[in-house]
Amino acid sequence: MTTPAAALPLVPLLSVDAVADLLGESAWTVRLLIRRGDLDAHRVGRGTRGKYRVHPDAVRAFLNERATGH
Repeated sequence: MTTPAAALPLVPLLSVDAVADLLGESAWTVRLLIRRGDLDAHRVGRGTRGKYRVHPDAVRAFLNERATGH
């Protein structure tokens, strides 16, 4: 049985600036991590000018990967 979309909890996506603050890095570095594929993100907005948004679980996965070196 599938869950209706209305029943799913909303998790706020993080901006590049918010992720940079969490990681203690610059926004430029976070964008670089996204472009290299080290940090999973979604582009929101039109075309290639859209802004990146990052799910909190992606930040956790990145930190775990960084901590374990895998």
